[in-house]
Amino acid sequence: LEVTGIIVSNCPWMTCDFQCAPKSAMGDGFLDVTFGLSTMTQSQMIQMLINSETGGYINFPSVRYFKTKQIRVEAIGGGLPNFFLDDNCRKGQLDLDGESFTANAPLDLCVHDVDLHICC
Repeated sequence: LEVTGIIVSNCPWMTCDFQCAPKSAMGDGFLDVTFGLSTMTQSQMIQMLINSETGGYINFPSVRYFKTKQIRVEAIGGGLPNFFLDDNCRKGQLDLDGESFTANAPLDLCVHDVDLHICC
């Protein structure tokens, strides 16, 4: 599946004004996955950004949102040369918590069921 971008999160907010996973709950045991299809137009991208504070963009036809226990992400191919935000310097790159790295292997993400006890 070709996508313009993907966000995998276990909390609703990426920043104070961007809801990347509005249906997410940190303790539900799931990863929330949000991605834009490669068919997303410039107009749809702008609308998505306008609706990012409320998370309403997850209902757009060019956006997919689902919950999962595990996912594999691969940065393959030549990127999306017809997409207006495409940057040749970023082809084959992934960002993990804001740090960019070359994706020469798939990134496997999963949720582990553990109990965390915090003592103060």
